[in-house]
Amino acid sequence: MTMKRFSFALIIAALMFTIAGMPAAQAASPLPLRVVVNGSKIQFPDAQPFADANQRVQIPIRFVSEALGAKVAWNGTTKKAAISLKTTSLVITIGKRSYTLNGVTKQMDTVALTRNQRTFVPLRFVSEGLGAVVQWDADARTVYINTDGKTPVKETPTEGNTKEATVHGATFNYQKSGPYSDPSYVTAAQLRIVDYGKTTEKDLIFMDVSISFTHKDADPTEAMNEAQAVLEQLLEQSTADAVMNYARTKTKREQSLDTKTFTDSKYGVMVASNPNSDIRIAIYNK
Repeated sequence: MTMKRFSFALIIAALMFTIAGMPAAQAASPLPLRVVVNGSKIQFPDAQPFADANQRVQIPIRFVSEALGAKVAWNGTTKKAAISLKTTSLVITIGKRSYTLNGVTKQMDTVALTRNQRTFVPLRFVSEGLGAVVQWDADARTVYINTDGKTPVKETPTEGNTKEATVHGATFNYQKSGPYSDPSYVTAAQLRIVDYGKTTEKDLIFMDVSISFTHKDADPTEAMNEAQAVLEQLLEQSTADAVMNYARTKTKREQSLDTKTFTDSKYGVMVASNPNSDIRIAIYNK
């Protein structure tokens, strides 16, 4: 008997497992943005980079100091970020297109901003202002940055390595399918999505999303980003954020997550994880 045939109550009792609810499927969201600095992929454990209304990649300001090695001084009163690296000084003001580079006023085609109480700055203007070389790969939604002045080398995907699937209106890339009898898909980061088939029957799971902490190739941080992109296509934004904010509280394999339920206008979602196991996100009909 597959998991979709268990009643909601039995799932809680047998699996200590939670489900989070969502509204009807919406237009597909793009894949999460990736940032690669000097050949190494940067992990964003909480605040994630995003493309703003001007199609410029915005990154949390702490990335500047941690990944690019610059010093950052933030003035909350003036809302200015002073960024320095060696002999270079860059000052950006939240909400303003003008900025200064070594005392010279320049203009951006976007602005630094705050989002979810975090400060974000335009990646290209900051990186290039600090002397880095930046390249954007639209197909892979990846920003490549080199701090040594050399042109970044983009990753070359293995031919036929990535495929696209759409499950209940959510579109995502995956690398392999199986091994379950129900259709299932596994990404490079070891995010697993299982399709139990759409049903209108109450309290039955129709989709299962698992974030791996146990597979040798698992990248939980990237899998979290992938899961967020999938959930945003099914849930209202606030619900998707709430589900993933809770999931992201597990940062180590040995941690556990108590079963927690989220609800939306149409669906329910439960999230849970035992110690030394994966995070399970199950979506069911309310």
